Amino acid sequence: MNNLLYQAYGNKDIINEAIYSLLSYYYLVKDEINSEVKVVVYTDDIPAFEHFFFGKHFIYQPLTKELIKEWKGSIDFIHR
Repeated sequence: MNNLLYQAYGNKDIINEAIYSLLSYYYLVKDEINSEVKVVVYTDDIPAFEHFFFGKHFIYQPLTKELIKEWKGSIDFIHR
């Protein structure tokens, strides 16, 4: 099993970039879609993704402000 992992939250432009990236991915592999690939999206806007992507190959993990703060750690580093 392979996973494509996305993290998109906050700014609507970031969420749109992630959606565009996934649309591009599926355009490129349309003839070779592999059921062994799951897409996991960590986001604070699940409905934006569900509008385009749904089904058993998509897993959505909700991101809250509290979880983002926890992930940043004591040094407040966004990509820790």
